[in-house]
Amino acid sequence: MSILSSAGQGESFVSRVSVAIRPIDELVADRMPIGQVQVTLEGTVHKPIRNRGGWQVFVDLPSGSYTARIVSDYYLDAAVPVTVQPASDPSALDVPLLPRSSYPFDTHATLLRGVVKDQAGAPVNNAAVEAIRLEPADSYTAMLAAAVVQGAARIYLNGMQGDLPAPGSVWLLKNNNVERLEYVQLAQTLPADPAADGYPLAEPLQYAHPAGTTVYPVKQAGTVVSRTDSRGDVALPIARMPLSRTRVSLLVKQEGYLPYERDIQCDEGRTASLGLITLLSI
Repeated sequence: MSILSSAGQGESFVSRVSVAIRPIDELVADRMPIGQVQVTLEGTVHKPIRNRGGWQVFVDLPSGSYTARIVSDYYLDAAVPVTVQPASDPSALDVPLLPRSSYPFDTHATLLRGVVKDQAGAPVNNAAVEAIRLEPADSYTAMLAAAVVQGAARIYLNGMQGDLPAPGSVWLLKNNNVERLEYVQLAQTLPADPAADGYPLAEPLQYAHPAGTTVYPVKQAGTVVSRTDSRGDVALPIARMPLSRTRVSLLVKQEGYLPYERDIQCDEGRTASLGLITLLSI
């Protein structure tokens, strides 16, 4: 870059890019974070130069290992290790930011919200929260042989395709009534002849379903990760749903506590409350 000296003569100074960091928001089209975002490197007083592309560039750093700290208004704090080496290309890092519970989500966003506390009622900070989204496979596995009523504890099938399902398998019941899409899980113990005795369910049906309803196996369709904040709050956005309803397998983990697991159905464009999640000490 060039600047003018006090005498008005042009002088040239060359700065070497050491590392470039770009915080990104994967919930918006241009991936530019909202609000104030500050990037610092531990162990140095160097300040970044921010360009229009959202990159925060550090120049002329001594060789070594650093930790980049990212603090912002609407995202969880982030820490990323970076290395500066002599005579090498500078590091360029995209850092996806995780939204805080106070993030201004779109009014039509599909969300999971909850609060994680310990047995004494104290918030659990920085607990890892993982949500695995399930969606139906491309081809169906069977159809309901008979209509079932709300609250039914088992289903009967015909036209079974492929191998018999394993205990605990998850299926989607799908018919023309999109408001009654329902994910069901088989019981852990199945009868010797489920074709005759039916398939027992882990939980009663939430809806009635007519005979001929298509039954699909499910597959994993992506994972959303986040962390709790200092109040124990967490908000997980669920994006790119192929149907109006999806099933999420939730896992909450924190050192010193037993893992917490739970399955929940999410409706597109709505917020599903996880309520209070209590972690039990090991």
